[in-house]
Amino acid sequence: MDQMKTVNLPITLPDGWTAEEDAGYGVIITGIATCGYKGYVTVSESVRGFELGISMVRRKMAFSGRSWRKDLFTSAVTELKKALG
Repeated sequence: MDQMKTVNLPITLPDGWTAEEDAGYGVIITGIATCGYKGYVTVSESVRGFELGISMVRRKMAFSGRSWRKDLFTSAVTELKKALG
């Protein structure tokens, strides 16, 4: 994770959450649970998929149509929220 930069998303993240673009992985969203634990989800627009944690996204998911980008990020944030409890 050499080159990180802030990125504009098609959704609004929960308060305190951040999103940064990494040249090698894609967009890394950092979420914070109410107890203070941090969690991550990596989103790849080129693959149209996401993985919990900071990792290469290899699995393509069924995101298509006009709002595919918004749906992709919404699903990724929802899964991270579930993981953080």
